[in-house]
Amino acid sequence: MKYSAPIFLLFSILLMSMICPSGLLAAEESAAPSDPAKKVIAKVDGSEITEAMVLHEIDQMAMVMARRVSPAQMAEKERHFFEQALERSIVMSLLTTTAVKQGVQVPDAELEERIQEIKKQFPDEKKFQETLAAQKMDEKALRDLIRNSLLHDKLLEANVKEAELPSDASAEEFYEKNPQYFEQAERCKASHILLKLEKNATDEQKQAIKDKLIATKKDIEEKKITFEDAAKQMSEDPGSAAKGGDLGYFQREQMVKPFADAAFTTPPGQMSDIVESQFGFHLILVVDRKEAGKRPFDEVKDKIKGALKERDQVDAMNTYVESLKKEAKIEQLVSKEEWDAAHAPLSQEQVVPELLEQAEQK
Repeated sequence: MKYSAPIFLLFSILLMSMICPSGLLAAEESAAPSDPAKKVIAKVDGSEITEAMVLHEIDQMAMVMARRVSPAQMAEKERHFFEQALERSIVMSLLTTTAVKQGVQVPDAELEERIQEIKKQFPDEKKFQETLAAQKMDEKALRDLIRNSLLHDKLLEANVKEAELPSDASAEEFYEKNPQYFEQAERCKASHILLKLEKNATDEQKQAIKDKLIATKKDIEEKKITFEDAAKQMSEDPGSAAKGGDLGYFQREQMVKPFADAAFTTPPGQMSDIVESQFGFHLILVVDRKEAGKRPFDEVKDKIKGALKERDQVDAMNTYVESLKKEAKIEQLVSKEEWDAAHAPLSQEQVVPELLEQAEQK
């Protein structure tokens, strides 16, 4: 049983770690008493959670939530996320100490394999290091984060029974009680050939491009060439040309109006007239159309069962974590009011710029 990607590793990463920025816990003994690395906010079975740990957790949460919260909430991030950050830090500490007590270990080879998997997602080492720096981390902190995630993963695997796959009846019950999840708008599947227009194209240039597509349409109708081959040879849409113009299924609002109007009125199996949009001229082949309505149960059954199993697995994991918390000695040494008093809101200059831009546009 593995919790890694879909369940616990994702849980660990989203909840972030208790790892502080590199070197933070190695502060010299001469550090001032107000040093965040020295100020203890809570204890879990004697293990200390410092202000620096909570602040780092808050920063990580803010990065994840940056596009979902208002500028006002971001300005108050140290207060806004405090209780969640502290709770998550407590859970991470508890899982780590429990894993150590149970003798759970992460082999170096397994850790290195996971690190290499992450690095492969970046074009080069420089981009990897830049991304770490942007998240206020270095490679050592990342290794600690991944090691802890794997440690927690193994702990849960050993102590939480794998959830069973729900029955078809359970899935159908969810389907009937939650119709809002399965409604879909009208969709069209189509391919197209695009010939672009220069910004200042003359009427003569526009007509020449249009005539070229009209001739191509005639060749396709006379079976001198297939639509797919014509798209591969002619289309100037880089996203679909190599696929023979295939755009897959799309909803009306996903396309510009002239294109959508033509695609959703042309019968399946037929080509449209030549369509002009801000991108140029299009020849559209409509492949299929699905009417608006509720997706059939058989089409979504397996996804529902998978989602319900994952929900049950997370519930079981949370039940296990709660049992650990009941047995642990958890001391919160700084109240929410004391924390708030010590952390003033950020100035506008300190708030994420993109959030300020969003606010100005509203």
